[in-house]
Amino acid sequence: MTKISQGNLRDILSSVVKKFPKRDLDFYTIALAIEVLRILVGDQWVKHAVFSFTKARVAKDDRDHLRSNQYGIQWQSRVKILAEKLFNLQHITGMDRVINEIRQGNLTSRFAEIDAASFLFRREIAFRFVIPSGQKESDYDIELADGINCEVKHKIERTSPSVKIVERTLHEANKQVPGEDQSLFFIKIPEDWTNNGLLPESISSGAIPFFLRNKKNLGVVFMWEKKLEISKDPYLGGWGWIYYFTLNPQFNKDTQLALIDKLSNGKQNVEWIDLREFVEGNLSTPQVNN
Repeated sequence: MTKISQGNLRDILSSVVKKFPKRDLDFYTIALAIEVLRILVGDQWVKHAVFSFTKARVAKDDRDHLRSNQYGIQWQSRVKILAEKLFNLQHITGMDRVINEIRQGNLTSRFAEIDAASFLFRREIAFRFVIPSGQKESDYDIELADGINCEVKHKIERTSPSVKIVERTLHEANKQVPGEDQSLFFIKIPEDWTNNGLLPESISSGAIPFFLRNKKNLGVVFMWEKKLEISKDPYLGGWGWIYYFTLNPQFNKDTQLALIDKLSNGKQNVEWIDLREFVEGNLSTPQVNN
């Protein structure tokens, strides 16, 4: 997989500015994001998934997920966020596998995996992507440096929260991780789940009994895309999360507490590059404008 440095980003931005002078920050940000996706994922995928003038069946779900038939704020946000996360995670072991699956039209499930990886990376938790084996108890997505296995699930936007869905999703995730090792689950849910007041009850009634029965598991993080309504910045969205963690006496208590602290305190990795901030900080520099 081709890698991109910050110097490469400046060169790309410079080329875009020369080709399209006197455009606004939003234009240059989305243009840079699209070029990052061309390099990391591929030009053909960008043509089929990021833009809607193609009807290729292989990328239909990807176009739907990115909202490529609308070219609105959500499309801008998701394209920018995807490019930004791929850029920041490009050096993580196993990222090639994730990129290849995106090329094959599996963006929706891989987006959830990338979200979970970004959650870990921004909290300075070391991990690697795993090549799923397709076999029971050995088909998980991410492995932390301390040996904890992570399985990532996503719920499609047409589903609604319920105790049964939470229990079933956790049960499915549990079947994919080794039975003797400690595990952590990430579940990406639709934002609509948070709007009807059912999510807290669904999680407490579904997750807590599950973890009481399956004490080897460290916990679960529920993540969702969060729109911020009051903002002048169309890209300014966020992520919400609810988590449930439990200690297992079979494993080292201090190690578990240290990980739970990192997972729950929301510390942000200072090495993270925000593409919009990068564009804003470089538009007036000689490297971009010469």
